[in-house]
Amino acid sequence: MPLRRRAADPDRHTFELVEDLDVGTAPAGEGSVGATPGTTDPPAGRLDPATRRRRRRVVVAGAAAAALVLAGMVAVDVVSSRADRARLADAAGGVFSTAHEPRVAWERDIDLSTDSFSFGTGALVLSEGDVVVGYDLESGTESWRRTFGGPTTCGSGVLRYSSAPADPEGRLVCLPGAPVVGASGDGGTEGSSAGAVTILAADGSPIHERAFDEAAGPGATGGDVGGLADVRWLRAVPGPRGSLLWTGRVGPEPELQGTEVLLEAEASGVGAQGEPGDAVVAVQDVASGDLRWHETVAADRDPEDPYSCVSFDTESWEGGAPETGSLDLDQVTAYGGVGVVVVQGCGVTATFSEDGVRLDAPDDPIDGAALVGGRLVRDPSGGPALGGWTGLHGMSGGPLRSAVLAADGSVDWEAPGILLPPAATDGRSRLWFSTTDDGLVALDESGRQEWVADVVGMPDEVLVATKDTVVVATMAGLAGLDARSGTERWTLERADDEDAPAPHTVTQAFTDGRVALLQVDTGTGGRQVGVGLADGRVVWTSDASEHQLLAVQGHLVRLGEHSLAVMG
Repeated sequence: MPLRRRAADPDRHTFELVEDLDVGTAPAGEGSVGATPGTTDPPAGRLDPATRRRRRRVVVAGAAAAALVLAGMVAVDVVSSRADRARLADAAGGVFSTAHEPRVAWERDIDLSTDSFSFGTGALVLSEGDVVVGYDLESGTESWRRTFGGPTTCGSGVLRYSSAPADPEGRLVCLPGAPVVGASGDGGTEGSSAGAVTILAADGSPIHERAFDEAAGPGATGGDVGGLADVRWLRAVPGPRGSLLWTGRVGPEPELQGTEVLLEAEASGVGAQGEPGDAVVAVQDVASGDLRWHETVAADRDPEDPYSCVSFDTESWEGGAPETGSLDLDQVTAYGGVGVVVVQGCGVTATFSEDGVRLDAPDDPIDGAALVGGRLVRDPSGGPALGGWTGLHGMSGGPLRSAVLAADGSVDWEAPGILLPPAATDGRSRLWFSTTDDGLVALDESGRQEWVADVVGMPDEVLVATKDTVVVATMAGLAGLDARSGTERWTLERADDEDAPAPHTVTQAFTDGRVALLQVDTGTGGRQVGVGLADGRVVWTSDASEHQLLAVQGHLVRLGEHSLAVMG
């Protein structure tokens, strides 16, 4: 049975077996079975032993060859499938399948007021008091459990837009103390006392443990922390690659720290007085106890943002009635786990690489930096790379341009405008996208322009990018562009399909490379729409809550008010 090539996905090679002539028959003639009288060959059904043995060898050899080819194809498919899953697991917004509407595969209750969660390699990690449990992302079964001597928080707990990164080496840093739950999502702790910081391996087993005292600072761990004697350490959180991330202030506590200030809901500011001290950020290796690096960030209070120096309870702020807050000149937080280290607080804002290189402009309070597509990007507007706005020009009238940076913080290349990272990719697109006065442009990995989008309007959002299709939001709905030329392949508008998302209502996007899963805000709730990337056809719709969705190592995770669910 020979093998015949069959049309398939370009990334896969599939064959099918087709019938052929029986190996025991042959055309009549000399030397054939069924030879005419007078020949020397025996009649049909009476083959000599040598001939039978020869034909059996042919049959066995043919079957063995077919088995080897089929085994090889199975192995190729297995390797290809594993490679596909690994690619999607690493891609922004990439999930293993978006072919049908998401359904709950498994779910865990979680009280975010007392518990915290993070993600390890292949696991959801829940910190429930003094017990930390790892649940297998695929099945939801308990993979491991560890009990500590008191409330413990593990992992950074950082949620970046539609993803929740995990340490690539599978290490999980656990600190004593209950989680601090707030809008910043920086995964800190409160009520920490002297104890131990522990690093867990992917299977939950401890691999490093070191003394820890948040009030005493990194010196309490016994490592080399010279040169920081004048720092008042205020906070420590799990940092990148098996580290502790410390923040503090230089000098004594401000004299007015903690004084009461008046907050007015209708006022443009508050009468906060006093000046904060410079902030210090330090990354400490847990295994050795030594500081990997530390930097000082000069404090400069922004008079237009007085609330950054005030602590208050947002839940007690109702209507326009004046409320009181506390002056908090020491306020400073830091978080990592997203490819960079971000420092924010009263009078300070800064972004560093995980190796301690300053990435933002120290004299610009608005700009910042992020890891996008494996590269460091500085964004002058706090634009889409940082969850901000997408304007074309700054206050000075000049164009706003994002910059792709080298590891040392120098500019590798500059975009013609603000970079627009796709909300979702399947890991196969190598394009970068930027806004310009001419519209949306695609750039290669060196910043060279590939094409200008052939689409009506000014797309300011790239929802999905694969090697074949780029999906953008337009004034009328959605458009699918050819990834090689930028020409319009299809459009999806409410006028043509009532299931299509209304313009500018897509809040999140995910993809498996064939179908885009779009989370849509209807104004009265939420719904999800599956759109085929090849033709723009709506392939499924589903009523859904407005809960946040996350792409976690290829899995679609729904974060609710009181639960966390992995969708299948």
